[in-house]
Amino acid sequence: MKRNIARTTLRVLSFAMLLVCLAPAVHAQGGTTGCTLSTLKGAYSVQGQGTIITQLPGFLAPSVSVC
Repeated sequence: MKRNIARTTLRVLSFAMLLVCLAPAVHAQGGTTGCTLSTLKGAYSVQGQGTIITQLPGFLAPSVSVC
């Protein structure tokens, strides 16, 4: 009987902590303005890194650019 109470208490506390942790994330998404193309201002970039072992047939050789 004591093990059942301990397990139930642990489950309830775990669920409560999960809700407390997720509450700020839910609140942050609840804005009225939203995200549109007109609100996306600034500079954006993409960066990748890797190693090319062999060139695949039918594909161009990768260009190397140094900034």
